[in-house]
Amino acid sequence: MQILRIFHKVPCVVTCHQQPGTVWVRDKLGVLFSQYVNIFFGDRCIALSSTLQDYFINTMRVPKDKVRLIYSGVDSQHFRPPSQDERLEARKHYGLTSEEQVICLIGSLQERKGHEILLQALANLRTNGLNVTTLFAGVGIWKSYIQEKAVELGVADLIHWLGFTDSRQVLWASDIFVLPSWQEAFPLVIIEAMLCGVVTVRTPTSGSADQIQQNVNGFIFPFGDHETLALHLKELLESNTLKSQIADTALKLSQEKFTLNKMTQALINVYEEVTHDID
Repeated sequence: MQILRIFHKVPCVVTCHQQPGTVWVRDKLGVLFSQYVNIFFGDRCIALSSTLQDYFINTMRVPKDKVRLIYSGVDSQHFRPPSQDERLEARKHYGLTSEEQVICLIGSLQERKGHEILLQALANLRTNGLNVTTLFAGVGIWKSYIQEKAVELGVADLIHWLGFTDSRQVLWASDIFVLPSWQEAFPLVIIEAMLCGVVTVRTPTSGSADQIQQNVNGFIFPFGDHETLALHLKELLESNTLKSQIADTALKLSQEKFTLNKMTQALINVYEEVTHDID
């Protein structure tokens, strides 16, 4: 790709989908690579979040005028709030009643997704008299460990293991989506949840500040802090008014910022820029 760019004057646009690296990488490699920015990062560098945008500019020394912040978009025609019948059908599919309050976590069953943190929060809620049905959608090598942890914490009976399944159907059956990850770049599942009218609660991984305004359209809790997560969940579970307000605001903001159409147009603009530069 870079050979085409250098020798044949073909414009190059680069997108990074990884969360920024460690302090060592920032301090050492950022300076080392700064002199080669034009080679590695091409004519434009697309950042999926403001965290990545800052990382490219201030750590990797990518010239500011080459960096474009473009949020990943989601098909808002597909991910949308369900009708009452659609919601009931989704719940029926997973053996849930219309009265149950339901939390979900959609993600591969691996350490970085933080399932154990949600299990600890569920145990905390149970201690305070709240037993919450929880859907785990996804597959992965950590399933046995997570299942053992659920038994150890006394919450195994609250968990429905769905495996690989339709994420929209899971969201339509849920009230709250939790993403307790230790590492993410710009998780689209947060956007999918908001577009489906589901309240989101997540950790401050990359993209969190772009997606969530604290206490406005969702909640951000510290890494590994199951007690704060439990407090946010308790607040939402005990107030349908708050839950509805947060969900409505999240739906509106996600429709304004994170649709597939908005992302597509922003990308077209970037390609027009680099094409114009070589004319």
